[in-house]
Amino acid sequence: MYGANAKYLVGFDGPIDHARSRQAILRDGHVAERLNPLQDGAVDNLFASMPAPEPGHHVLHWSVKSIPDQGDSDRLISFSVAR
Repeated sequence: MYGANAKYLVGFDGPIDHARSRQAILRDGHVAERLNPLQDGAVDNLFASMPAPEPGHHVLHWSVKSIPDQGDSDRLISFSVAR
């Protein structure tokens, strides 16, 4: 799927602060692409779309602040794009 559009969706069990949320694609431990999450998406989803990364191993890093407790949360999700 090289060159195709990729969608990155992370769901949560409660509302998140979209304006303070971040997503990035990492490759070899470095930021390869910063994603721009939709600011008007579902209150409990972090969603971004961009051209698919080149083939190989990647990591999606996301960081959010929950509403109303303002707790921070971030995770890494590994994935691969086939050649």
